[in-house]
Amino acid sequence: MNHPMQPIVLDEDGTRRFKQNAIVRFLLDGGPFDLNMIGAMPFSTDDRRQFAQLIGYSESGYDELSYVGVSDAEGSPVATMPIAIQMLEAGWEVHWSENLGGIMWRSPRGVAGPVYLSKSLDHPTDIAVRDARQAGDLG
Repeated sequence: MNHPMQPIVLDEDGTRRFKQNAIVRFLLDGGPFDLNMIGAMPFSTDDRRQFAQLIGYSESGYDELSYVGVSDAEGSPVATMPIAIQMLEAGWEVHWSENLGGIMWRSPRGVAGPVYLSKSLDHPTDIAVRDARQAGDLG
C-alpha cells in the first residue's frame, strides 16, 4: 500500500513545496540522524518518497530524487506507458528541454500551469500523474 501524497504549498519565496510535517522536520533537525545517514539505511522506496514529502521537499527537487518515479508502477516502463499515453490523449504537452536534459510535461489547463520534468517520455513524474488524476485526465 502506497503512502498518500502530501499537499503542495507555496513557501515565502513562491516555491512550490510539499507541506511539511512539523514533527518529522523537528526530529530530523534535532538529530541524531541526518539525511545522509537516513539515505544509507534500508528503507523502502515508498517510505523514502513519503519522508521527502514530509520534510517539505520542493516539487522540482522531489522529481530529481533517484527513488521518485510513477509510484503506481514502481518505475516499470511497461506499466507506466499506458499512463503516459492517457496523459497525451488528454492534451498534456510534452517537449524536450536541452537545457534541463529531460522531458517537460505541461498540463492542458493553461500555459501558466506547472511544468514537470521527467527523464523519459514513458515515465511522467508522480506529481504530474497526481495532477492528471485530480483533473480527471486519467481513468
